[in-house]
Amino acid sequence: MNIIKETIKKLIIEHSALQDKCDNMFKGRHVIITGWYNGQPHGSSKKSLKGKNFIIRHAYLDSNRLCFFLEGQNLGIDSNDVEFAED
Repeated sequence: MNIIKETIKKLIIEHSALQDKCDNMFKGRHVIITGWYNGQPHGSSKKSLKGKNFIIRHAYLDSNRLCFFLEGQNLGIDSNDVEFAED
């Protein structure tokens, strides 16, 4: 049982390091929204922000995807729904 607990502990540390690497790599970069995204939970009537430029304030890596939390927005956006603006 100790081997399993040690493996879990190691995986958590590795994930944390990868999360930090993603955050440091993308934080502060400019992106342009390419998909339908309005920064609101599903069902909200706010206009889409497609084509707008934002700055990434935090990158979050989960088991399926990489999400970006943008300046002035409360919800994350999938990395597939943005393009990186030229710096």
